[in-house]
Amino acid sequence: MGTATLTEKGQVTIPRAIRKMLGLTAHQKLLFVPKKGSVEMFPVKGNLLDLFGVFHSKKIRKVQDWQKVRSIVRKKLAVSRVRT
Repeated sequence: MGTATLTEKGQVTIPRAIRKMLGLTAHQKLLFVPKKGSVEMFPVKGNLLDLFGVFHSKKIRKVQDWQKVRSIVRKKLAVSRVRT
């Protein structure tokens, strides 16, 4: 375990022991998941699809066709950008 100080810019240096334990490297992306009164941190390795299963839900659906999901998301983004 270790402690860190939050800077005025909202930055924190993760203690060396924690970085070593998680295998974190410079410029690596981290995912922060808020919990009741705390935050969980996960190293992001690969792409967004690698995060599947990080969030737990009572309504779990398996996605069969990721191309279809990407197409739907692109259309919704395009519509939202046109409206603004």
